[in-house]
Amino acid sequence: MLTLSKEDQARSQSHLNSLRAARLRAEQDQVRQDWFRNEVLAAPDTARVWWLLTHTDSAPKPQWEEFREHILPLVSAGDDAQARADRFVRGVARLWDELGDDPGRHARFAEVVNQVLTRMGWPNDESWWTPPAPEPEPETRAGPEAEPRAAHRGRSGRRGDTA
Repeated sequence: MLTLSKEDQARSQSHLNSLRAARLRAEQDQVRQDWFRNEVLAAPDTARVWWLLTHTDSAPKPQWEEFREHILPLVSAGDDAQARADRFVRGVARLWDELGDDPGRHARFAEVVNQVLTRMGWPNDESWWTPPAPEPEPETRAGPEAEPRAAHRGRSGRRGDTA
């Protein structure tokens, strides 16, 4: 049996107490990190609230785009319904912008999307791509009052033509 002097026993006990305290702190830190990751950062809404609470003092105006693209993927799985919907909408909007103003390209794109929706068995009301009807323009006054008096038009419709 090994016996230590009282001084050595005190140092040994102090060392063991320090080890226990360090293990306890490490375990508590791990529990806090796991809880934070699983409870706060797992849901995008709570991650947004956490980010706002911790960053509003450092930045006067939070940059939503920066948060959405850089921070949220780091703090969340990013695979919730809202994130998938956001990615889908951004993708379709980018594709729609790529089509330009060509109505033929818009119609072909809408036809492809409608075929995909039909094959997947998803509801399709086929009106999602139809642009809203333009609002009627207000009536303008026609007649001699609508033109400046100094500009006289003749039969050809050009200014200054009297023939």
